[in-house]
Amino acid sequence: FIPISEFFIAKFDFYSEININSADTEQLVKLKGIGEKMSERIIKYRQENGPFMSIEEIMKVSGISENKFEDIKEYISVE
Repeated sequence: FIPISEFFIAKFDFYSEININSADTEQLVKLKGIGEKMSERIIKYRQENGPFMSIEEIMKVSGISENKFEDIKEYISVE
């Protein structure tokens, strides 16, 4: 049993956009198909190359294919 308030927080948290320029591993792993190692690669790419200028740029990270991008693009931002 999940208290109703926690249910809504969890649902909102899942559907809110994740800023890939500031997200940490805990936030990134909420994205479909993104595990801890992939989230570390995203963060490393960001540290080495500066902020993502567009959400499409995430495909430059090793392991982020066009298919994976299609799965997550609605849930990410570069705000």
